Amino acid sequence: MDDEHNRGPGGKSKAIEYLLKQTDMFAHFLGSSSTSSSGGGAGKGRPKKGLNAEGDHRHRMTEEEEDEEMLSELNESKKRPGASPCTIFDESPNYIKNGKLRDYQVRGLNWMISLYENGLNGILADEMGLGKTLQTISLLGYMKHYRSDPGPHMVLVPKTTLANWMNEFKKWCPTLRAVCLIGDQETRNKFIRDTMMPGGWGRSCYFL
Repeated sequence: MDDEHNRGPGGKSKAIEYLLKQTDMFAHFLGSSSTSSSGGGAGKGRPKKGLNAEGDHRHRMTEEEEDEEMLSELNESKKRPGASPCTIFDESPNYIKNGKLRDYQVRGLNWMISLYENGLNGILADEMGLGKTLQTISLLGYMKHYRSDPGPHMVLVPKTTLANWMNEFKKWCPTLRAVCLIGDQETRNKFIRDTMMPGGWGRSCYFL
């Protein structure tokens, strides 16, 4: 998701505007962290004066509440004049086969789409086993089927996971053309020239 994804000459300013609109949401996390780490001594474990007192309805948001707030921000960003078109999925996309995305995976996909459409970078930092591979494949599927972006796109992965990534591409989104790019420079250049280009969907293993 490089600067090339900033749409038009005003893309950079739109990206900055989008980031600024997230300030309140990020401030919530900073506030929660500050509150949970403050205090000590005899007052350890007790709320600070004025916090969580009667009439104070602030609380640590659940994951569902955070997701709802995030999606609300996305919907608002779509209404901005000159905003990039942004598809929001309510359920698993139809280009995903042999199963469906879970609700939280759909929300993660929507978040990555919003970053892509606004020319921003991001890190999908879910815990292990929650389907980051599938969500990444879903984003590539979105780029092909909804944005007519033929690639090629490169996913850098450890050598030990290459076979698994190939299997996941074939299983979940068979309309994507996944190729495994590995070997010395001469081998890679020949593979790119004869097999992968033009177009295509490439995946490479990065190693030292």
